[in-house]
Amino acid sequence: MWSGLFLVLKKIFADIAYGPDGVKNELAAYFSAYLFEVMAGIWFIVVTVVLIDHWKKILRQLQLKEEEVQKKKNDMLTYLAHDLRTPLTSVIGYAHLLDQVEHLETREAKEYVKIIVDKSQLLEEMLDEFFEITKLETGNARLEMKEVNLAAMLQQLVNEYTPILREKELELQCEIIPQAMVECDVAKMERVFDNLMRNAMKYAVAQSCIEVTGKITNDKFLIIFENASEVITEEQLVHMFEAFLRLEDYRSDVEGAGMGLTIVKEIIELHKGKVWAEYQQHKLKISIQMNIIKLS
Repeated sequence: MWSGLFLVLKKIFADIAYGPDGVKNELAAYFSAYLFEVMAGIWFIVVTVVLIDHWKKILRQLQLKEEEVQKKKNDMLTYLAHDLRTPLTSVIGYAHLLDQVEHLETREAKEYVKIIVDKSQLLEEMLDEFFEITKLETGNARLEMKEVNLAAMLQQLVNEYTPILREKELELQCEIIPQAMVECDVAKMERVFDNLMRNAMKYAVAQSCIEVTGKITNDKFLIIFENASEVITEEQLVHMFEAFLRLEDYRSDVEGAGMGLTIVKEIIELHKGKVWAEYQQHKLKISIQMNIIKLS
């Protein structure tokens, strides 16, 4: 654009110097050359100012992005330290009880040991989630892509949760069309389904039904996890996939670091898919859309 404007100005001043009859006018040529130099200088200054302003904006955007990344890292460490403290306190507390009480009944001892084991497992899960989200967000995660029937894999994983759901007095309703062949990292997609199933169980209303759907829509494989839930606001939906960002009135009675859905989002986006959350008619619906290679 700027080079084109420069050439136009040059032609205008050349026309002034030679006049309409093509005869060179020395005085006109002198003033034309002088004006051209002035205009070229102004043009150079304007372009320089515009470029400097443009680069300033780019540098500012990079700086803001770097500050956002650093803030996110600091928040992750802060929340992790806070969330680890709760189960760790239980582990230490019950371990002290086992160590200090001289005459402890077998029943009580077993109960304390079970609590210690449960809380230790929770700590391990939280640390695993933390390292997983760190790898994903720093770009260190590598995908081992394979062609797989994603619907069949989903059906198998969901079936494995049947005994756990029965213990929690939750019903399971599946409607999965086992046709979609998708190229994906099998281990990471299993992590996605596992996280979504755990999330549905955590927030499902007591004695309700969890619905898992897999179907073909617009040449995409659409997977939906749906569960009856307490009221979820628009603000909560917006922040649903952010690491550690929990709204206390919604998550205060739930153990965990709040990274499960963040991991889901990162993995799905690595696979060039989409994930989103909706709340309709007292139900939380989390949907995943994946590209299909072919129908089996």
